[in-house]
Amino acid sequence: MRDKKFAAGCNRDIIRQGAELVGLDLPAAIAVCIDGMKPYAAETGLLPKA
Repeated sequence: MRDKKFAAGCNRDIIRQGAELVGLDLPAAIAVCIDGMKPYAAETGLLPKA
């Protein structure tokens, strides 16, 4: 989130507001999102390249 080149098209304010709405700090909210996507990594193309 600090590097403006990373996910440049994202609205960082919306991401921060979403974390606040669910009562989490930003790192915790991001961790919840990543953990929630893990079961679907293969079908969404998010698996690391071999």
